Amino acid sequence: MVTLLTAYGVGHAGLRLGRMVPADRFFALFLSLLTGLTIGVVGYALLKTRGVTVLLPLPLLLLGVLLALRRATGPVESEQKIIPVSILSPLALLLPLGLAIFAVRYLLLYDVTSEFLLTPFQDYVYYGRLTQPLNVAGIETNVLEAVYPQFLTENPYHYFEIWLNALLVRVTNLPAAWCLYLGTYSVLITVVGTGFIAILAQFQLDRRWLPVLGALLLTATGTCWPVVSDIPFVHNGGLMASGLLPVLPKLAPVYLFVLLAMLLLLRRQYVATGMAMAAMPLVFVSTTPVVGLGAATLALGLWLSHQLSIGKALAMVVPILLVCLFIAGFYGLQPEPYQFPGTGRGFTLATIIPRTDEVRLLINIGIGALIVFGIYYGGYLALLLALGAHRLLQIERQHVVLLGWFGSCLVWAALMRAFGSHFLDSFQFFSNIIVPAAATVVAVLLGAALANAPQRRYVVAAAGLLLLAGINGYKLFIDRQGMLETTRYSPAFLRQVGRVLPGLGSRGAYIWANADYENAFMLSPDSYTCGNYVSNFKNNYAFTTLSPLNLENRSTDPRFRRDSVQAEQAVRKSTFYRFYRFEQMAGRVLPLDSAKYQFVVQHGISFICTSRRARLPTTLRPLVRATYTDAYSGEALHVLRAPAKESISVYPMSAEAP
Repeated sequence: MVTLLTAYGVGHAGLRLGRMVPADRFFALFLSLLTGLTIGVVGYALLKTRGVTVLLPLPLLLLGVLLALRRATGPVESEQKIIPVSILSPLALLLPLGLAIFAVRYLLLYDVTSEFLLTPFQDYVYYGRLTQPLNVAGIETNVLEAVYPQFLTENPYHYFEIWLNALLVRVTNLPAAWCLYLGTYSVLITVVGTGFIAILAQFQLDRRWLPVLGALLLTATGTCWPVVSDIPFVHNGGLMASGLLPVLPKLAPVYLFVLLAMLLLLRRQYVATGMAMAAMPLVFVSTTPVVGLGAATLALGLWLSHQLSIGKALAMVVPILLVCLFIAGFYGLQPEPYQFPGTGRGFTLATIIPRTDEVRLLINIGIGALIVFGIYYGGYLALLLALGAHRLLQIERQHVVLLGWFGSCLVWAALMRAFGSHFLDSFQFFSNIIVPAAATVVAVLLGAALANAPQRRYVVAAAGLLLLAGINGYKLFIDRQGMLETTRYSPAFLRQVGRVLPGLGSRGAYIWANADYENAFMLSPDSYTCGNYVSNFKNNYAFTTLSPLNLENRSTDPRFRRDSVQAEQAVRKSTFYRFYRFEQMAGRVLPLDSAKYQFVVQHGISFICTSRRARLPTTLRPLVRATYTDAYSGEALHVLRAPAKESISVYPMSAEAP
């Protein structure tokens, strides 16, 4: 709540100072929150990186949006100098909405049998750990290398929410994973909710329904239909189009700027819309291709339909073009990290570009993506038709423009999904922009369908959204832990390790058994780990795997064969692999288990986490002074004897000679 109120206060003060507070109180609330968050996040990023941040143009784009709004309407103030404290006041909506979102997030992890919460899915633990290179080293990287800093450099990723989390961790000193899951994401989702309310308010809906419908729209993502979603073709596309935002909040930063762009588009502020769209690649780089092509298509359509002059159409596209050039220049000018022979950016790119003889396959993948999208979002189309098909046929020209933009984005996203099919995360080219855009389009069409509607139509709309959310999330009530992929550790184990971990050094390792690896994704040494309970008790820790070099025949193993090159690349990112290669290059060829012993001793490893099926190598057992085993998960924490070389910092700033 403090973060929300601070963001609102800073943002609203800035808007009032520039006499740029919109007359629409709900739009003013959303814009104030977004402005305050942007000032705080980018300001902190600039401070920690000394200006070397990809978010640098973000406040300039937002300032451009505000100035464009001011030019269009003249210097304005809020309709009321003092906002009354009532249930209909936008500010009074903020606190209940924020508390509700936090309560939902908390209950997702609540364990009635323990004083500890469930440990979140490891993606969130990984995002939480990314605050370390931001806060400690001031480097925007998604690589958690702790021993060899020559491998660290700026990497494209989604840093907006990670910087916000880094700021909150710095202020509160809370564990980063919990701060992210319960704090940062709750703040972002709440601001998204105010954005949905602002869109609905555009249509002069009954204000009593605004908070209800706005909250329900947070669940407007693809629906995982029972039975249908179990069909392999449909199930494999689930990541592209499903996930309730309060449950899976990764895309919240994209929602923020999609909502801003659509609010501006509804106001016919086309140049400002282009600026808002240009912000999306900065906060989530994987949206760049589709956002850029979608903005260009929108500008072309508006020019061809004589709604924009050629000058204004170009002005709409210029911001996204400049941002793309900035991103390319920003990362192109960064020093490439040290690479072993046969690796590097060029090698990685060459492995994911499709071959010319795969055209038919790519077409099928693109068409399949569109079909899967239709299956997942068909329920919302049915709801909108039930609210009044004639109303949808009579929508205003401005809504047709919005639908045209969304349709072009859908086609471009399908093409990008197909073109990037060799890339492990290619589904993100589709989902990372289409899921937020689809929810925003549903909000606009819902507002149009309910304009001047009787109360019974509001009831139908709310019931329909609630029904679709229930179908999509019913597994939360049946198998919450399985759906969220959380981990439940025994209270006794957590009490034991909670007393031990804070006193240990900052460097640790983990070991998985061969059978624990199910696919190439899981070879990522940073994002897929066991021992996630460590994040409950330590903020500043490094984790390296001692496992993947044990995996033989990655090019023929069915688990990795399709993505064998990227699987190999993932293995080469591990600190232990780099240690092993440096030893070989120095002429010291050691058996694998002996190399693990040397690595642990030389680099001050204080503890090792093992999965249920993993076993500690014989060479490492003499180093263990205590072992704690969890009765639920079977994972174990092995505390090692005090290392001869105690690590000073998780992220050393000078390279050690190999």
